[in-house]
Amino acid sequence: MRLRLLASALLGTSLLHGCGNSETESAPLAAPQAPAESEFLVEADRFADVRVLRYQIPGWESLSLQQKKLAYFLTEAGHSGRDIMWDQNYRHNLRIRRTLEEIVRHYPGDRTTADWNAFMTYVKQVWFANGIHHHYSGDKFTPGFSSDYFRTLARESAANATWPLDEGQNLDQLLNLLDPILFDPAVDARKTETAAGVDKVTSSAVNFYSGVTEADVVAERHDGLVGSAHAKRVVVDLDEAVDRVDAGDRVVDPRDVVRVEIGEVAALVVLNQQLERVPLGVVLGHGDRLLEPGHDVF
Repeated sequence: MRLRLLASALLGTSLLHGCGNSETESAPLAAPQAPAESEFLVEADRFADVRVLRYQIPGWESLSLQQKKLAYFLTEAGHSGRDIMWDQNYRHNLRIRRTLEEIVRHYPGDRTTADWNAFMTYVKQVWFANGIHHHYSGDKFTPGFSSDYFRTLARESAANATWPLDEGQNLDQLLNLLDPILFDPAVDARKTETAAGVDKVTSSAVNFYSGVTEADVVAERHDGLVGSAHAKRVVVDLDEAVDRVDAGDRVVDPRDVVRVEIGEVAALVVLNQQLERVPLGVVLGHGDRLLEPGHDVF
C-alpha cells in the first residue's frame, strides 16, 4: 500500500491515507475487488481556493517489484529537496512550518471550534504553497484567527512539543518573532515583487539575497550565479574573499569569489563565466556541518 501511495504522489497527486477492508482481509480466498468507478472519490480535500485531487493508476499492480521500488525511491528523492524549496521561498518558512506542525501534533484542546478550523485552513494553505505566500499570486496568506489564539495553541501544546528555537531562545521569544511575520500584512507582504518603481530585491520576501539591493545585484552580477537554482542565497560580501584561491591549476581573482549559503552550509565558491563545473574554494564551517572540498557548483 505504501508503494501504491508514493507512486500516486510521484504522478503529481497527494498522498492518500487509507486502510484495507477488514471483511475482505479475513477471507483470503476472495479475489480483491476494484472499486466501481462511481465509488472512487476524486476530491480528497478542499480549503480556501484549493482542491486536492486523487487519481487512479491503472496498471499499477502489473508493475514489477523493481519498478515499484523505482517509483518509491524517486518519490523519496523528491522529498529530499523539500526543505530547500521552503527555505528558498522565504527565510522564516521552515521555522513557521515546524511551529505549525508541532501544534497540529500536540494541541490537546478542542479541535471542533471555528478558530481551530480557521487555523487548520491556514496550515493547509502553508503546506500546499510550500510557505506563507500564495503559490500563484505571491501574496502573504492572511490567518483567519487571532494572534492571541495562536499563542494559546502554542502554549497549550508546549508540554510535548519540540519548538524550532534558536540557541537561548524560549517559546515566548519565538512567538514574538513570528507574530508580525504571520499577522502584520505589511511585513514581507509579497513573495516576489514585480511592481514598477520599487526595489524588487528588498521588497521581495523570496530568500535568494541578503543585505543587498537591486542595484547591488545588477552591479555585482556574476554570470551563472544570480538566479541559479543551485544556490540558495547570494551574499555580495567580496571583502571577506581571500586574495588568492587555489582552484585546481589556476589562481582565481578574488572578484570571482562569492559567498554562497546552501541550507545551513556556507562556503566561498569560485565562479567562472563559462557555466562549467567549478570546484569549491575555501570551505567555511557552520556548526558541525561542512561542505567538503571537491563538491561542484553549476
